[in-house]
Amino acid sequence: MPGVESAALSDTLPPDRQSDADTFVIEGQVLAPGELNPAVSVAIISPDYFRAMRIPLIKGRYFTVQDRQDAPPVVIVSDSLARRFFPNQDPIGKRLKQSGPDNQAPFMEVVGWWVT
Repeated sequence: MPGVESAALSDTLPPDRQSDADTFVIEGQVLAPGELNPAVSVAIISPDYFRAMRIPLIKGRYFTVQDRQDAPPVVIVSDSLARRFFPNQDPIGKRLKQSGPDNQAPFMEVVGWWVT
């Protein structure tokens, strides 16, 4: 289409950010007795989403076409998630996964950290 510079896909769009929420665990972190796994909003996006939306990364990399279903799973986290769950740390290289009873999903490596 004339004037289109880039395109991407997402199961949600800003500014409403109406997306699914899911609980997660961080590899190596132990919850205090009675503490619940944290919940965050989750969006499924295509590799070019951040570039198409002109969302800058603080650190790390964007998704690429190599981040396929048969590749090791990766995730890009928001600045607010990074500050809350990795205070005074670099979240790049940390691993997290969806939580839930008997969840066999593999851990996802944090490869990017975006500005919220």
